[in-house]
Order: sequence, then structure tokens, then C-alpha cells
Amino acid sequence: MKKTIISLFIILAIFAFVISLQVFLSKRGSKNLGLVLPILSFILSLFTVLASYAYDPNAGGVQVFVGISIAMFISNIPTIILLAIHFGIREKIKINHEIEKMSIKDLH
Repeated sequence: MKKTIISLFIILAIFAFVISLQVFLSKRGSKNLGLVLPILSFILSLFTVLASYAYDPNAGGVQVFVGISIAMFISNIPTIILLAIHFGIREKIKINHEIEKMSIKDLH
């Protein structure tokens, strides 16, 4: 029981670290810096799907396609979350920049 609680705490700490790192990278001046973690997550999901997929010689083409599609969707949930964080922060920065430009125009 104690090991389970410690493991959950470590997993939550890793999630919190990755999300805070994504927020930090997305707020930087470079637009592409915030895409590093989503790209790494996507590459990891490709490796996960390819490594975990066990080929069944009796499976039909549709079964293989559906299996790979479901595995890709599930393994890319972190990628989707990281991209949502990145684009949300970049949109907020863009809006703040536009408001700043409008304020400067109003002063002149």
C-alpha cells in the first residue's frame, strides 16, 4: 500500500513537472520552442505503438488498422494535451501583444 502511494505521488510529480515545463517553454519568445515536448511525445507514441503491436497472422486488415488506430489515439493523448497548452498560451500571448499595440497607437 505504501509503495502504491509513493508511486502515485511520483507519477503526479512527473506530470506536474512536464506540464510546468510545457508552460515555461511555450511562454518563451520562440514560437517553436514550445513544440519540443509535443514532438517528443509524438515520437514516443510511435515507438510505443510499434513496439507493443504484436502481429497476429490470423487478423484481417481491418482488425490491424483498427488496433493501430486505437493505439495511436490513446498513446497520443499526452501529445494532444501538450499541443493544447502550447496553442492556448501562444494565443494568449498574441492577444496581449495586440492589446499592447492598440495601447501604443492610442497614445500617439
